[in-house]
Amino acid sequence: MDAIQGCTKTLNFDRITLCTTCNGSKCRPGTSPTQCGTCGGSGRVYYKQGFMSIAMACNACNGEGTSIRSPCTSCYGKGVSSQKVTENINIPKGVDENMNLRLQRKVK
Repeated sequence: MDAIQGCTKTLNFDRITLCTTCNGSKCRPGTSPTQCGTCGGSGRVYYKQGFMSIAMACNACNGEGTSIRSPCTSCYGKGVSSQKVTENINIPKGVDENMNLRLQRKVK
């Protein structure tokens, strides 16, 4: 009957958001990332083999160009965290079984 009349369902899911402690900087509050000493902040390391030069991602900073000496304790230096969210979804009238509904992105 819900498919014929339409209804409202409550969904619980995890949403990936910026860390609320570090605001995505990956560092503890009051600290900042430093320039990588291996690549000089470029994120690339160059190797010469004869007349050829090969550029590879820096192993020390994983190609980011910065190193974090004191990572955030909430997100462990990732910059994002998982947040449990509960949303009410409106199911329109006439929805058939196994039909996919597209929801517009909601930003909070």
